[in-house]
Amino acid sequence: MRRRRRYSTQAIGKTKNQTTSAGSIRIQPPPKRSKFWKYLFIIILMTAAGYGIVRYLIPMIPRVQEELNLSAGLEDTTTKAPVLPVEEKAPPQLTPISKKIQVEVLNGCGEQGIAKILTDKLRKAGYDVVNSGNYIDSRRKVNWNVKKTKIIDQLKTTENLINAKDLAELMDVDVNLIESYENRSPIADLTVIIGKDFSQLSVFKKD
Repeated sequence: MRRRRRYSTQAIGKTKNQTTSAGSIRIQPPPKRSKFWKYLFIIILMTAAGYGIVRYLIPMIPRVQEELNLSAGLEDTTTKAPVLPVEEKAPPQLTPISKKIQVEVLNGCGEQGIAKILTDKLRKAGYDVVNSGNYIDSRRKVNWNVKKTKIIDQLKTTENLINAKDLAELMDVDVNLIESYENRSPIADLTVIIGKDFSQLSVFKKD
């Protein structure tokens, strides 16, 4: 009896061992992913996050600091440069340019060289003699029969009339002998026509 039980027991165990070894299925573990790509993805993600912080958050720090200073009633002394006093310079003083009075000297008496003599005297007195020669009348002919020296105001303005009176006083010419005409394109401001009375004028008596 004992032998049979042992035999049967061994046979059963043998049968179980065979069934287990023959019916077992070998399950392979899933392939492991490479850690390199995982670390690379993490590095790229951290780099992008760091760039975003530098690009957007850091420029906002001065603004936030300025707003905090303003809310606290403090003056921002970090961004403002000290204001230096500006030295005020006086505007340059412009001296008015004194315009010389232009004069035309014409010989109406026939005395040779008389226009040249008066030209030199007037230039010494500060006048700008722009023309000298013989007097030509309205007939476009030389006229040497002018009896009295006269001065012609070619602009017919108040200022130029005053200049004509000053010149008449300088030459000792009667102011009643001043004539005014509104000439649109005059050669000079004043025209002096020397008459036959030139020898009686004080301007020709002076050296």
